[in-house]
Amino acid sequence: MLFVAAAGNSNSDIGFARLVPADIDLPNVLTRMSGTSMVAQQVTNLAAKLFARYSKLMPGEVIKLILDGATKSSDGKRLLINAKASVVLLEARH
Repeated sequence: MLFVAAAGNSNSDIGFARLVPADIDLPNVLTRMSGTSMVAQQVTNLAAKLFARYSKLMPGEVIKLILDGATKSSDGKRLLINAKASVVLLEARH
């Protein structure tokens, strides 16, 4: 099972941040940095589409497809999901 977690606010107390799902370091948890409260649902949607196209994918494979398909923002600080690129990568691998 894949879990997509929003990272939370950057000014949150570190004691609190360690308890939220975004801080869990597991191969089936995907957390992107700043802005995740707005993009977590988009990443979840893309993950669902990838699973729908190839149901035998493992969570780690979906995470890799999403990250490998992402493009860097113009300032180079963020990864922006690119659904089309992720689907192309999936189709090339399967």
